[in-house]
Amino acid sequence: MSQARRENGFTLVEVLVALAVLGGIAATALVLLVSGRDRDARATAQLRAGLAAEAILERVGLDLPLAPRSVSGRLGDGSAWSLSIAPYREDGLPDVAGQPSLFSVIVRVMSRRGPPVQLATLRAAGLPPSRPDQARMPVSPSLRC
Repeated sequence: MSQARRENGFTLVEVLVALAVLGGIAATALVLLVSGRDRDARATAQLRAGLAAEAILERVGLDLPLAPRSVSGRLGDGSAWSLSIAPYREDGLPDVAGQPSLFSVIVRVMSRRGPPVQLATLRAAGLPPSRPDQARMPVSPSLRC
């Protein structure tokens, strides 16, 4: 008779083992879900920092003068940014009067969630103004509408 009762259900130990296994699976799934969301948030923050750095870099020479300086500030989301403009000198090349000077422009954006983003470029200063007729590119006759 004890054999028949045993086949009708599970023992307490079997139920506890099953609950422990399910708990482990649920905890692992929760960790993966949270880490995936955190990774997405960091990637989004890094993308926004990169776009902000590009926008600041585009402002150089427009509303941010192309002259040696260091400027910093905060973006709307609280991220810090810094801009450094310094004369660029290449070793072994003499300075020639009348030629445009080069400036090293470095923008760094430190977002709150992601790694910092840094963009660097060279900008020429002292270029003669271009004539409007030289600014246009010739259009091939086959491309005209």
